Amino acid sequence: MGRLSIKPPEGKEMPGSLQTWLSHAQSDLELARLGRSSKDILAAQICFHAQQAAEKAIKAVLLSRQIDFPFTHDIEQLIEIAEQHKVDLTSDVRNAGTLTPYAVETRYPGSGQVNMPHPLAQMLGEFGVKAKTK
Repeated sequence: MGRLSIKPPEGKEMPGSLQTWLSHAQSDLELARLGRSSKDILAAQICFHAQQAAEKAIKAVLLSRQIDFPFTHDIEQLIEIAEQHKVDLTSDVRNAGTLTPYAVETRYPGSGQVNMPHPLAQMLGEFGVKAKTK
Protein backbone atom coordinates (compact mmCIF):
# COMPACT_ATOMS: atom_id res chain seq x y z
CA MET A 1 0.00 0.00 0.00
CA GLY A 2 1.45 3.37 0.99
CA ARG A 3 -0.17 5.16 -1.91
CA LEU A 4 -3.76 5.74 -2.93
CA SER A 5 -4.56 3.00 -5.36
CA ILE A 6 -7.68 2.16 -7.24
CA LYS A 7 -7.21 -0.59 -9.73
CA PRO A 8 -9.02 0.66 -12.86
CA PRO A 9 -9.32 -1.38 -16.05
CA GLU A 10 -6.26 -1.20 -18.29
CA GLY A 11 -6.05 2.09 -20.14
CA LYS A 12 -8.40 3.96 -17.79
CA GLU A 13 -7.60 6.35 -14.97
CA MET A 14 -9.70 7.04 -11.92
CA PRO A 15 -10.49 10.62 -11.06
CA GLY A 16 -9.48 12.38 -8.11
CA SER A 17 -9.18 13.55 -4.70
CA LEU A 18 -10.96 12.41 -1.57
CA GLN A 19 -13.00 15.62 -1.62
CA THR A 20 -14.08 14.91 -5.21
CA TRP A 21 -15.31 11.44 -4.24
CA LEU A 22 -17.22 12.87 -1.27
CA SER A 23 -18.76 15.66 -3.37
CA HIS A 24 -19.95 13.16 -5.94
CA ALA A 25 -21.36 10.88 -3.22
CA GLN A 26 -23.24 13.82 -1.66
CA SER A 27 -24.56 14.88 -5.05
CA ASP A 28 -25.86 11.39 -5.84
CA LEU A 29 -27.46 11.13 -2.41
CA GLU A 30 -29.19 14.49 -2.86
CA LEU A 31 -30.47 13.41 -6.30
CA ALA A 32 -31.91 10.24 -4.74
CA ARG A 33 -33.57 12.27 -1.97
CA LEU A 34 -35.02 14.75 -4.46
CA GLY A 35 -36.30 11.89 -6.57
CA ARG A 36 -38.33 10.53 -3.68
CA SER A 37 -40.32 13.75 -3.53
CA SER A 38 -41.46 13.59 -7.15
CA LYS A 39 -43.92 11.13 -8.64
CA ASP A 40 -42.27 11.78 -12.02
CA ILE A 41 -38.92 10.27 -11.00
CA LEU A 42 -38.65 6.54 -11.63
CA ALA A 43 -37.79 4.29 -8.68
CA ALA A 44 -34.98 2.75 -10.76
CA GLN A 45 -33.30 6.13 -11.09
CA ILE A 46 -33.67 6.87 -7.39
CA CYS A 47 -32.09 3.50 -6.59
CA PHE A 48 -29.30 4.12 -9.11
CA HIS A 49 -28.33 7.38 -7.43
CA ALA A 50 -28.59 5.82 -3.96
CA GLN A 51 -26.28 3.03 -5.12
CA GLN A 52 -23.83 5.54 -6.55
CA ALA A 53 -23.86 7.56 -3.33
CA ALA A 54 -23.10 4.50 -1.23
CA GLU A 55 -20.41 3.24 -3.60
CA LYS A 56 -18.60 6.57 -3.79
CA ALA A 57 -18.82 7.20 -0.05
CA ILE A 58 -17.32 3.80 0.74
CA LYS A 59 -14.58 4.35 -1.83
CA ALA A 60 -13.86 7.73 -0.24
CA VAL A 61 -13.40 6.05 3.14
CA LEU A 62 -11.07 3.48 1.58
CA LEU A 63 -9.10 6.27 -0.10
CA SER A 64 -8.83 8.15 3.18
CA ARG A 65 -7.30 5.05 4.75
CA GLN A 66 -5.05 4.40 1.73
CA ILE A 67 -6.68 1.01 1.20
CA ASP A 68 -6.44 -0.45 -2.30
CA PHE A 69 -9.70 -1.42 -3.99
CA PRO A 70 -10.67 -2.59 -7.47
CA PHE A 71 -12.63 -0.73 -10.10
CA THR A 72 -16.06 -2.13 -9.23
CA HIS A 73 -19.67 -1.21 -8.58
CA ASP A 74 -20.03 -4.13 -6.15
CA ILE A 75 -20.78 -2.51 -2.80
CA GLU A 76 -20.58 -5.82 -0.96
CA GLN A 77 -17.04 -6.32 -2.25
CA LEU A 78 -16.09 -2.81 -1.12
CA ILE A 79 -17.63 -3.42 2.31
CA GLU A 80 -15.69 -6.66 2.62
CA ILE A 81 -12.44 -4.83 1.81
CA ALA A 82 -13.25 -2.15 4.39
CA GLU A 83 -14.03 -4.72 7.06
CA GLN A 84 -10.84 -6.67 6.29
CA HIS A 85 -8.98 -3.45 7.09
CA LYS A 86 -10.91 -2.86 10.34
CA VAL A 87 -12.90 0.11 9.05
CA ASP A 88 -15.91 0.65 11.31
CA LEU A 89 -19.05 0.94 9.18
CA THR A 90 -22.57 1.69 10.37
CA SER A 91 -25.20 -1.03 10.00
CA ASP A 92 -26.88 1.03 7.26
CA VAL A 93 -23.66 1.02 5.26
CA ARG A 94 -23.10 -2.70 5.86
CA ASN A 95 -26.61 -3.26 4.44
CA ALA A 96 -25.97 -1.05 1.40
CA GLY A 97 -24.91 -4.10 -0.62
CA THR A 98 -28.59 -4.53 -1.48
CA LEU A 99 -28.16 -1.53 -3.77
CA THR A 100 -25.47 -3.15 -5.95
CA PRO A 101 -27.86 -4.42 -8.66
CA TYR A 102 -29.05 -0.86 -9.25
CA ALA A 103 -25.59 0.21 -10.46
CA VAL A 104 -26.10 -1.25 -13.91
CA GLU A 105 -29.19 -3.42 -14.29
CA THR A 106 -31.76 -0.65 -13.89
CA ARG A 107 -30.11 2.17 -15.80
CA TYR A 108 -31.80 1.44 -19.09
CA PRO A 109 -35.44 1.17 -20.15
CA GLY A 110 -36.76 -2.36 -20.40
CA SER A 111 -34.85 -3.70 -17.43
CA GLY A 112 -38.08 -4.53 -15.62
CA GLN A 113 -40.11 -3.19 -12.74
CA VAL A 114 -38.14 -1.82 -9.82
CA ASN A 115 -39.36 -1.74 -6.27
CA MET A 116 -37.35 0.40 -3.93
CA PRO A 117 -35.68 -1.80 -1.31
CA HIS A 118 -37.01 -1.21 2.19
CA PRO A 119 -33.65 -0.21 3.71
CA LEU A 120 -33.25 2.46 1.02
CA ALA A 121 -35.81 4.74 2.62
CA GLN A 122 -33.83 4.75 5.87
CA MET A 123 -30.48 5.09 4.10
CA LEU A 124 -31.67 8.13 2.21
CA GLY A 125 -32.49 9.83 5.48
CA GLU A 126 -29.63 8.55 7.60
CA PHE A 127 -26.85 7.39 5.24
CA GLY A 128 -23.48 7.77 6.85
CA VAL A 129 -20.07 6.19 6.95
CA LYS A 130 -18.33 6.23 10.30
CA ALA A 131 -14.69 5.40 10.10
CA LYS A 132 -12.70 5.41 13.29
CA THR A 133 -9.53 7.36 13.01
CA LYS A 134 -6.33 5.40 13.34
